[in-house]
Amino acid sequence: MREIDARGLSCPEPVMQVNMALKAFPGEELKILVSEAHSYHNVEDLLKDKKIAYEGKELEEHYEIIARP
Repeated sequence: MREIDARGLSCPEPVMQVNMALKAFPGEELKILVSEAHSYHNVEDLLKDKKIAYEGKELEEHYEIIARP
């Protein structure tokens, strides 16, 4: 599983990083870390648009999304 640590980055950077990783590593699970709620929701929207299954949760200091293409 590849990890994308986009904590501390403002949108659209987390979405851009996830999109690039989806293209670079097709079919691989991704663990995505973001620190802001709006970044979390924007990444969710990207995954929904691409019809990629995912699970997300809010942790103490950040959000985590596991994407399963």
